[in-house]
Amino acid sequence: MTAPSMAIAAGLLAVVLGYLAIQRGRQDEAAQLLGRAWQLLPDPARDPDTVWADLMANAMLSCRVPEPPALFPPLPAADLVEMARLLAESQALHRATRSAHAVMIFGDCVEIVGRGEDVGRHNALDKALGQAFLRGRLPEARAVVLTCRINQDAVRRALLAGVGVLVSISRPTAQAVLMARRFGAGLALVTAEPQVMVFSGENRFTSSACATSPR
Repeated sequence: MTAPSMAIAAGLLAVVLGYLAIQRGRQDEAAQLLGRAWQLLPDPARDPDTVWADLMANAMLSCRVPEPPALFPPLPAADLVEMARLLAESQALHRATRSAHAVMIFGDCVEIVGRGEDVGRHNALDKALGQAFLRGRLPEARAVVLTCRINQDAVRRALLAGVGVLVSISRPTAQAVLMARRFGAGLALVTAEPQVMVFSGENRFTSSACATSPR
């Protein structure tokens, strides 16, 4: 067996073992194994549009229940506007097809730790979360930024991944707002002006910089 083939085999084995660790609730072990897989698999298999990112996100989300996310220093409005700008500029698939959603996961200092594009909004979110997880960077995630309307399922997926802030360029659904308020997650809209409107989790944003939506 050639060296590249051995690396691929070792990478696939690490993915399988990481999946089993997720099923057993061993998140730290899974993160190590999947981080190892990320290093071993060749570039095409590490692309965010491959099956591995989507598979790992679904596996991770299926074995957990929502819980209040950790608190980080509040995000200023300027950072949210910059996140929305970076997301808009990244939509290669949307520019080519005019029919795709995009999601980015951001860490500190507006650093991109995961991204995904897909015709389906939930698939795009799974790809972005899965990529961050495969890279071992999901614990760094501070915000999920989407081009689509935030619904209840998007909030649930972000909560299950441990991300406490969701931002979009479209108003969230009423059920999404209720779920976010129930678990203390931040929910915000970046308008075209641009301005920031907060629907939930005001403590997760710099209050002096954001307008709060009426309840």
